[in-house]
Amino acid sequence: MSSDSDKRLLSKGYSVAAVDKAAQYSR
Repeated sequence: MSSDSDKRLLSKGYSVAAVDKAAQYSR
């Protein structure tokens, strides 16, 4: 059972990881 803040943190971490990956590919 993940709380609301847990989900928000998870999606935030996923977004950061996705952006990081995109930055690596564009280099």
